[in-house]
Amino acid sequence: MFVVAHRDATVRIDQFHKNERFYVDSAALSLDLEMNKVISGIKFLSGHEALHKLWDEQGAAAISELQKEFSHFSDISGKFDQIRILDKSGMEMLRVNKGAHGAEIVPANKLQDKSDRYYFKEAIGLLPEQIYISPFDLNIEHGALEYPLKPMLRAATPIIGSEGETKGLLVGNFLGRTAIENLVDISREADSSLMFVTSDGAWLYGGPLGCDWAFMFRDRRQCSFEDWSPDAWAQIYGNKSGQFEGRRGLYTFQTISLSAQGSDSDPETVMQHTPSAPGRSWKLVSFVSASDIWKISKLPYFVSAGVYAFLLILLGVITAAKRRKDRELKIALSEFEALFENSALGFALLKGDRVFHRVNSRLCKILGYAEHELLGETSRKLYVSDEAFAEAWQGTDIMLSTGEVVQREVQFRQKAGDLIWCRISGQAIAPGDLHEGIIWTLENVTERKEFENLSEEVDRIMRHDLKAPLTGVINLPMIIAAEGNLSEMQIESLDLIEEAGTRMLSQINLSLNMFKIESGTYEHIPERVDIVHLLTKQVRYFKRSALAQYRGIVLLFDGEVVADSDFLVVSARADFCHIVFSNIIKNALEATPKGETVTISIEQGPPHLVRVHNVDSVPLKVRDAFFDKYSTAGKAHGLGLGTYSTRMLMEAQHGFVQMETSEESGTTITVGFAVED
Repeated sequence: MFVVAHRDATVRIDQFHKNERFYVDSAALSLDLEMNKVISGIKFLSGHEALHKLWDEQGAAAISELQKEFSHFSDISGKFDQIRILDKSGMEMLRVNKGAHGAEIVPANKLQDKSDRYYFKEAIGLLPEQIYISPFDLNIEHGALEYPLKPMLRAATPIIGSEGETKGLLVGNFLGRTAIENLVDISREADSSLMFVTSDGAWLYGGPLGCDWAFMFRDRRQCSFEDWSPDAWAQIYGNKSGQFEGRRGLYTFQTISLSAQGSDSDPETVMQHTPSAPGRSWKLVSFVSASDIWKISKLPYFVSAGVYAFLLILLGVITAAKRRKDRELKIALSEFEALFENSALGFALLKGDRVFHRVNSRLCKILGYAEHELLGETSRKLYVSDEAFAEAWQGTDIMLSTGEVVQREVQFRQKAGDLIWCRISGQAIAPGDLHEGIIWTLENVTERKEFENLSEEVDRIMRHDLKAPLTGVINLPMIIAAEGNLSEMQIESLDLIEEAGTRMLSQINLSLNMFKIESGTYEHIPERVDIVHLLTKQVRYFKRSALAQYRGIVLLFDGEVVADSDFLVVSARADFCHIVFSNIIKNALEATPKGETVTISIEQGPPHLVRVHNVDSVPLKVRDAFFDKYSTAGKAHGLGLGTYSTRMLMEAQHGFVQMETSEESGTTITVGFAVED
């Protein structure tokens, strides 16, 4: 880790040095391009023909033309604060200022004498096509600094007459604010401090507090780069560019020079005809403190040390956690062994081709084998036959492979030869690979199975014994009615007795049929059932109790009240239909408020439909599970089996039942019958 940190530190510091050089070079190029616009601007303006007509008879027209051209140039470039023409004495002949809303031409009565300004004195002696560049300073108007402060760079070139004599000067005041703002924007994204100083070390930007432009203020403390760091300034002043580490930190610098070229002059001698007017240059310096350099170079070591410490701590935590987990696992294994051996259920782990890999004592006791007699043997020895062994695995492997829990009851043979019924439950350890093992639990349910068989036999005997007297109860009303001389009320009472007996007989038969339906062994044999007749009897049966509870019940056939001649034969079973409509009508009456009516509508279709409607709605909590087993709400003694048996009986007849409910329209149960081929 030390070697890696050392290599990383070397790479990081080298890359940082490269980044600083690139950063300074880019900033210098941007600044150089911006400041050179003063030269290109003056060169462009100096080529105007009207400049040479100012001192002849066309002078007034030339001034007017130049005012327009200078105004247009000022608006287009946006870089010049002032463009002026001075005569040989230093008096302004015209001036165009950059205003808030565009170029402004200064009236003749406001033109000023600039003969005392340093740039006039230094530029008036230039040779033809030479360009004077002023120092970078702040603009002065009427003898005082202009506020807000305006960083300014001035360029001037002589206006030559027809005989080669100097007639005056073309002067442009270049706004340096953009150049400074560019440095501010660049420095925001940098990790170092960016400084801009004159060739003699005066601060223009980035200096200590109060040092920027200090040379322009007589009442301000004068300070320079040399005062701040003499050793660093000696290297920066004596070289055009470079990078070095000083006492304070890392310095990267570049020189920005503006040496205007004449058309036939050597760049090195331009503007150096007097010692007071050399080519201008400035220094752009990037500074990174020694503490920051130390952080950059030492950071990889700290990171490596931190990672090393973290790994040590992590290793300690992992070791402690592993020891704790080992203890917990040991305790859990002990608890599992205690549960495994003392459970009331038999446990077995089968691997490979259903081979016993491990068993507990309870399983051995249930089956009558010793542990060593089962381990290594297949579970085939428990089944009554090879066919039973093979049949038990059919479909089981697929269920186990998908992660399901398999539960079933099978018959096993004990070691002594006795047959017992066992409830087994199995789940794969790794569902994707059953050879990893399957955990099986085993429970002896022989006594329960024998009790169920006995209970079923008793139920069968009771159903058989009850059917005989019920047949008499059902037939007796028809015999009495056949003798005649009965009132209408007596005949209606006999019908109710017959209906009650039929209902009871259907309930007795239903218990056996529901068992077959739920177990999937029911085979449907349809009959021809007149549901108009069946529902007429149902309505007659429920009408008396409905009237007693102030509720009405109406039976309609295709929208009309049922007539004696109406009939509709469907393919179904009469006893099933009897139970279905009995459950639906009973529930509808119970849910109907007093004073309201239950409407039963028979529709011929196809398909043949029966709709039972009441004005109340089904509670929200049971709507989605209305036809599920044990789904009930609002009934003190309701078991939730009526709607469940209704759905099962209709599906067994290849029909359907649906429920629609809302607070606005009430509840409608729709029963549909299979269409005959």
